[in-house]
Amino acid sequence: MNHRRLIITLVGINGLASAAIGFVLLQQSGLISSSVKVTENSLLAQFVPDSPDISSRRSSQLQDSQRLQPISTRQAISAISSSQRNKIVFYEKTTGKVFETMVDQLREQIVSDARLNGFLKTIWAPNTQEVVSEFSSGNRFRYFNYQTKQVSLFPPGTQSVAFSPENTKVAYFRTEGDSGSLFLAQSDGSYASAILATRITNMILNWIAPNAIALEITQADPSLKELWTITPEGALTRILETKNNMEIVWAPSGEQFIFSAKDEEGQNKLYKKSRVTLEEQELPIFTKASKCAWSKGETFVICAVSQESGSDRFVDIDIKTLTVTPLFSGGLNDPTLSVTEPFFAPGEHYLIFKNGLDNLLYSLELGGDFGR
Repeated sequence: MNHRRLIITLVGINGLASAAIGFVLLQQSGLISSSVKVTENSLLAQFVPDSPDISSRRSSQLQDSQRLQPISTRQAISAISSSQRNKIVFYEKTTGKVFETMVDQLREQIVSDARLNGFLKTIWAPNTQEVVSEFSSGNRFRYFNYQTKQVSLFPPGTQSVAFSPENTKVAYFRTEGDSGSLFLAQSDGSYASAILATRITNMILNWIAPNAIALEITQADPSLKELWTITPEGALTRILETKNNMEIVWAPSGEQFIFSAKDEEGQNKLYKKSRVTLEEQELPIFTKASKCAWSKGETFVICAVSQESGSDRFVDIDIKTLTVTPLFSGGLNDPTLSVTEPFFAPGEHYLIFKNGLDNLLYSLELGGDFGR
């Protein structure tokens, strides 16, 4: 009996050591920055030498009972938390039909069975009752109010639309020939007035705060972008110089954001920056910003990180301490993931995202003190 226990113990120790060595190899390979910090309660802390500033901010990791699961059977796009508790609303990518499902289980129901020909994606107003949808032809941007059923069209040449945080207005960018103009209007596009005339012809808008609209400007080389903000009165501020393959995710307040840009070696470096002070700080992982989601309180972000296996896995980054906590590494029976459009469900007990490999929605149950 003692001999059998010894064998079991040795096998267990060997497994833990193999896992720890694998984590160190990931650090050395560059998939996780060598500056990543390991939480004190993690078994990996016993194997990774000289881990600085070990923190136990989030003491519990995902347990066996916590799970990753698909919550849609249809290819999804433009998903958002519903006004109804524990539900997610999304458009079917191929038809434009609207469905809802649960945050914690696959239970789809039809919301709108209207087929939208040429549908590409939807921009939701903060109240989730108004949308501007983009189409592949004709008047590409079209407003719809789910309560009043009002429909209106944005002018030809419209490239980007963003709702104001208080739902009352929209900003839209329109091109005509070799020039462009930025307009403010009522949420349905009426009573428009120009606040900017420019020779720029490629601009993406995001109304991040009542007094600030973010302008992502693409240069002649489509891989090069820069970031500005403009007030509703037309005052411009440059936030980021030209970056290569830049992606941006704004915090809920609009006062800070994370962004990624490729370095000379082709790695996607991740940064945090304040819009107010312009202070910038590199984060200790390599990934695209579009694979990250801010918490409501802006104290942490969850990011998907590509691994050598080809599948994304999840880490939590404490914004103040830069501590990185592994959250979910997957198992043999879990699908291969390429995470896009991640966001927290209300309460922050679940992370919702689309898998770019099958375009289905997935739900990741979070452990520990998430949702605090």
